[in-house]
Amino acid sequence: MASGAGAGRLALGAAFAASAYAAWRWRTATIRRQEAKKWRSASEVERICAEYDITPAGGFLPDECVQRLPPAFDAWEDIAGRLPSLNQTGGLRDAIAFMPQLDPGPLDKGGLRRAYIILGMMV
Repeated sequence: MASGAGAGRLALGAAFAASAYAAWRWRTATIRRQEAKKWRSASEVERICAEYDITPAGGFLPDECVQRLPPAFDAWEDIAGRLPSLNQTGGLRDAIAFMPQLDPGPLDKGGLRRAYIILGMMV
């Protein structure tokens, strides 16, 4: 058992611990309230989703994928189709070197996504 001064110190330590815990709980609750205020309204979330082409169902994935680029981009599609064999034979570098330079300007958003994927695989 604690006696006299020891009991007083123990009580003081317990009181300090209790007040420190209460202060921590208050601060945590305050931070949670502040974070909750940062959440945006539903209309703002919808606007942001539309701006960055995000959907609730697919996230950043498109709802529909372009299966093939227009015929003007057959050179890219051809290399993409032969990519495994070109990698195995070491011919990918030559195929890319002789690939015509194409302008992706006429592609729509879905076509640009497909072009990014194809060109990214070649790299």
